Formats: sequence, structure tokens, C-alpha cells
Amino acid sequence: MQKKKAFKVILPVLAGLLLLTFANVIVESFLNHPTFEDDSEGTMVLQEIFPYVILPFITIVLFFIQWWIILPLWNTAVSKFSNVLLSSFSIAAPCCFIIGGGLGFIFWRKQFGFEDLVWSVSIMVLILLVYSAGNIIALYFLDMPRASRSISIKR
Repeated sequence: MQKKKAFKVILPVLAGLLLLTFANVIVESFLNHPTFEDDSEGTMVLQEIFPYVILPFITIVLFFIQWWIILPLWNTAVSKFSNVLLSSFSIAAPCCFIIGGGLGFIFWRKQFGFEDLVWSVSIMVLILLVYSAGNIIALYFLDMPRASRSISIKR
């Protein structure tokens, strides 16, 4: 039983991060073409430390959030709701909007005005929605026998 719980903690986080990385590559390839003449020294340092310092820290934090918050909520949703995917998305979406709005406000650069706030909040909400979708779908596939219960209609 502990092995299944470990899979339900590790795999959805990795699936969410993988889906987020894939979505980022697609969006970046359509929106931005790489140019290096406007990169500052701070940007170059951030690009160097992100895969080695920031990403492992974020991944560890996401494992703990998955273990302490998301997994107990998922188990409750599986036991209470017949359509666990729809109920999970309907719970996760407002949470993504609230948390994304807060994070977008934190990262907002006020000197760039209101448009930068809208852009910052939109990016944070989209990041959280994509991560949550990958996480919920991975949990659904890991817990499919329990999660795919359907209400039988008597004829």
C-alpha cells in the first residue's frame, strides 16, 4: 500500500511538470524567437542556476504539497463523488485562479502598469491550470479502478 501512495505522490508531480514543460516549449516556439542581444547579466545568471537550484527546490515543495494537501483531498473526492474528474477540475480551477492571482500580484512590476499585472496574473493562472490538469489526470490513471466508478442506471 505504501508503494501505491509513493507513486501517487511522485508520478502526478512529475506528470504535471512534464506537461508544463511541454506547454512552455510549444508556447515559446510560437510566441518568441530567441534573441540574445537583450539578455542582461541577471538573466544569464538566472538561466544558469534555474535547473540546478530553483527547479529542484520547486519540485521538492510540490512533492510535499502533493503528499500533505492534494492526496488527502483526492482520496476524499474519490470516495465521495461519482465523477471524480469533473469534481476535481471544478475544485482545482477556482483554487488556480485565486493562487495565480496572488502570485501574479506578487511578481507584478508596478512601473510597467496595469497591463503587466494582467499579463503576470494570466501567466500564473495558466501555469497552475496546466500543472493541475496534468496532476489530476495522472492521479485519475493511477487510481482508475476506484475513480472510474459510474452510477448504474436501472432499466
